[in-house]
Amino acid sequence: MIFMATLSQVSSYLKALFWSIFDELATKEQASQRWRICRLCAEYDPEEKICMECGCGVNPHVSGARKYAQKVFFKSEACPLGKWDKLK
Repeated sequence: MIFMATLSQVSSYLKALFWSIFDELATKEQASQRWRICRLCAEYDPEEKICMECGCGVNPHVSGARKYAQKVFFKSEACPLGKWDKLK
C-alpha cells in the first residue's frame, strides 16, 4: 500500500515544522516514549511506518535529518488523538 498524504496531514506536519524552529527538539528518550505509544495505536500502519491519522512518520530506525520528518521530535506537538501531549 502506498501512503498518500492528505492536505490535512501535510498541513499538520508543516505547522509542526514551522513551530519547531522556535522551540527545542525532544530528547531521544522523549521521542522513544512517544514512538512506543504510536506503535501500539490502531492508527499506526506498520507496513508504511506512519500514523494514518496525521501522516507522521513513526520509525525509530531512521537516522540523520530524515528522523525530523517525525512529529515525535517536536516538543510543541501533541498526538491528534490525545495519546501524548506537548513537552515543556
